[in-house]
Amino acid sequence: MNIKGRFYYKQTLNGNLIGEFSNNFTDENLTESGIIVSNFSEPYIGIYNVCWYENGPKSSKLEIIYRTENREIFQLTWINLKTEKIEFRGEGFIVDNILIGNYESV
Repeated sequence: MNIKGRFYYKQTLNGNLIGEFSNNFTDENLTESGIIVSNFSEPYIGIYNVCWYENGPKSSKLEIIYRTENREIFQLTWINLKTEKIEFRGEGFIVDNILIGNYESV
């Protein structure tokens, strides 16, 4: 099952994430949130524990880093908390302080 989707995240004053996503298996926008675990003192960059509900509760570790040297494009990796295997990969960029992008299953 190859999942392809899109998302947006807003970062709270405490560094946590709130956002929404949809993919080729959904017919509505769903909610996702994340608690910051590690941050490198830059907006969005860091490690988060994220959770969402899609046919049941889901959770994952999310790592966000810069993909490009000019810090214009971000690389996102969602990692299964139990198996430590990569579940999704994505890319995004910031518009009006909101990180938007796309992702797909690995």
